[in-house]
Amino acid sequence: MTTAPSNGLILAGMQSGAGKTAVTCMLLAALAERGLAIQPFKVGPDFIDPGYHTRFAGVPSRNLDFWLMSEAGIVHETTTHGAGRISIVEGVMGLFDGSDVKSDEGSTMAVARLLGWPVLLVMASASLADTVSTTAPRPVTINAGTATAIPGASVTDSTLALEYKAGK
Repeated sequence: MTTAPSNGLILAGMQSGAGKTAVTCMLLAALAERGLAIQPFKVGPDFIDPGYHTRFAGVPSRNLDFWLMSEAGIVHETTTHGAGRISIVEGVMGLFDGSDVKSDEGSTMAVARLLGWPVLLVMASASLADTVSTTAPRPVTINAGTATAIPGASVTDSTLALEYKAGK
């Protein structure tokens, strides 16, 4: 298997509807406006979100799906299309939600672990207060995966983003 490039960031959510697509598109637009070479990706077989990515990035968004391609295929896709670019990956559903309820197989975290890329966790923060500040920044361990919190958060009217580094 080819080694994944080290120039990527993954945006994940606590659940569907957390604002991942909006934050991803804002980030893609900001990077494109600065003239940086970017490559968007979407975890899963989605075709709607990649259309938005393509619009804001100016280059076609690519899907990363464990069902449609092997781990080697995902690494190949990111290596081939992300070469010389900043790769931005929008996750699917919640960070640990995948194809198996007993593991994170097929999840955004599985992609993060495979590629070794950091994860920006997007959380809908409406109707939350101290709960977010006391629980979200802590290290998370689920199944065999570990994510270590990096201090700092970005809050908008309805979305909170926290950065995590996926452990291998």
